[in-house]
Amino acid sequence: MRRLSQVLALALLLCTATIGIGAQSAQAADCSGYLINRSVARTSSGVTVGELVTYYNSSTGYNCARFNHLGPTYGVASQTYVYLKRCANGTGPDLCWAETEDRSLGTYAYYAGPVKVYAPNNCVGAQGYVEYQGKYVWAYSPTKIGC
Repeated sequence: MRRLSQVLALALLLCTATIGIGAQSAQAADCSGYLINRSVARTSSGVTVGELVTYYNSSTGYNCARFNHLGPTYGVASQTYVYLKRCANGTGPDLCWAETEDRSLGTYAYYAGPVKVYAPNNCVGAQGYVEYQGKYVWAYSPTKIGC
């Protein structure tokens, strides 16, 4: 009996890991290229409720961003926002003025986006949030990424 419970526990663990891997692949499917930044959205009490992911595809020159629900917001329809901008050339190292931008805002259960900007050889910046317990929980990329 003990052996059977160990086998069942292992099977459950493997199924859970496989589902988690599949979900991550699906999240990245809309944004091709390689990950250049991942920022986590946490409440003031430390609960992780989302992540902002930004990708760059060198073959197309496009950057792409999504804000994914995590933890208690995953699968729950909530106001969710993602914003991506290409930084104007000539801005200082701590500034990123939007030259081109794209955004997505709506009530989503899994993610907002993807949003894309054409930015070969340019820096980009991104931000996003999910509403959780009546508050917007934000995630930000560093001021400039992908430079």
